[in-house]
Amino acid sequence: MQEFHVKLLEPGDILGRAVLGRTGLTILEEGTVLTEQYIKRIRQLGVVSVVVKNRKLPMPESSLAEQEKPALNHTHFSASTGVPVSDFRARKQTLAELMQLAESEKVHGRIAIPFVEQRFKRLFRGLVCDISSHQKIMDLLTMLRTYDQGLFKHTLSVTALSVMLGISLQYDNAKLLDLTAGSLLFDVGMTRVPQSILRCVRELTLEERVILQNHTIEGYRLTEGLEGVSAVSAKCSLLHHERFDGSGYPFHMKGEDIPEIVQIVAISDVYDALISPRPYRQAYRESEAVEFLFGAGDRFFDAELVKAFLKNISVFPISTTLKLSSGQVGVVAAHASGLSHRPLLRIIREADGTRVSHPYELDLAKKRDVVVLHSCVE
Repeated sequence: MQEFHVKLLEPGDILGRAVLGRTGLTILEEGTVLTEQYIKRIRQLGVVSVVVKNRKLPMPESSLAEQEKPALNHTHFSASTGVPVSDFRARKQTLAELMQLAESEKVHGRIAIPFVEQRFKRLFRGLVCDISSHQKIMDLLTMLRTYDQGLFKHTLSVTALSVMLGISLQYDNAKLLDLTAGSLLFDVGMTRVPQSILRCVRELTLEERVILQNHTIEGYRLTEGLEGVSAVSAKCSLLHHERFDGSGYPFHMKGEDIPEIVQIVAISDVYDALISPRPYRQAYRESEAVEFLFGAGDRFFDAELVKAFLKNISVFPISTTLKLSSGQVGVVAAHASGLSHRPLLRIIREADGTRVSHPYELDLAKKRDVVVLHSCVE
C-alpha cells in the first residue's frame, strides 16, 4: 500500500484505508474502487492524499500536499456566511419561525397515528430548543432564511416530516436530535448556489447543473465539525441526493451504504418538493406525490422506509377537503386503515354537485376504484 496525492489518483485504484473528513467522518470505506466521480468529489472535499493498495508509484519529489491547501476550511460565521454574528434581530426571527413550527397545529395534523402525534407534541419543541441553543447553527439557519425564504420554509417542512418519521420508527432522543439537526441543515449548501440558477425556469446547462449539485459539498463544508452537529447529521448535507440504486450524487452510493437518517431526510425532501410549486413547474397533486414515492421504493429509497412514511405521515390531514375521481367531494375524518393516502372520508357533495344533507362515510382503503384527485376548498 502507498499514499497517493489526490492529483495522482486514477479510476480503478482501490482504497487501502478509509477516507475521512476533518472530524473523522468516513467519506469512503476501505476497499472502495475509485471512479472518476469519487476522485472528483474527494478533491472537492479538500482531501489531500489517500492510501491505495493495488498500485505502487513513487510520489513526486516535491510534496504536492504543500502546493495545495485543503478546500475544506470552515466558515467563521462573519462576512463569509453573509450573516453577522451580532445580528440579533435576524436570529430572533429565525428562532421565532422555528418555535412556530414546533407549535403549529397544521404540522400536528400531518401525523396519521395518534401515538406518534402525542410523542411528537411532547418531544419536538425540546429538540428544536436544543438545536437553537447553538449559535453557529442558528447563524446558518438565519443565512438560509435571509437568502431564500422559500428554501427555509421547505427546510422547516422537511424537518417536521423527518422527525415525525423518526418518532414512528421509535428513535431514541439522541437519534432524534441527530435527525433534527441534520434535517434543519441539510440544504444550507444551497446558499452557495446563485439565485439565477435557483430561480431558473428553463432547463439548466451542464455547467449550471454541476454548480447546483455541488450544494451537497458546500453544505458539508459548512456543517462538518460544528458544535451540535454530529457526524451523521453532517452526512445529511452531503448525501441527501444519494439514491438506493446508485443513481444519485455526489458519490453514487447504493443501498445500505446510505445512512438511514439521511434516507429519512431525502424522502421528506422529495415529498415536500413535489407538493410545492417551483419556478419551472406547478406543484404536484398529493396523490401524484404518493404514486411517485410508491414507485421509488427500493429504487430511490429503502422500500420499508417509504412504507413507514406513507403509513405515519398524513398525506391528507384530518379535516382536509378532497375531490375524488368519482366526482364526489369529501372531508377527511380519520386514517383508520393505516394508509394515510387512502383515508376515511365523510362525503359532503355528490358527483352531480348536489350537497349532501347528511354526510356519510366512504373508506378509500376499501373503495379501491376511487382515488383522490386533489385537495380543494368548499
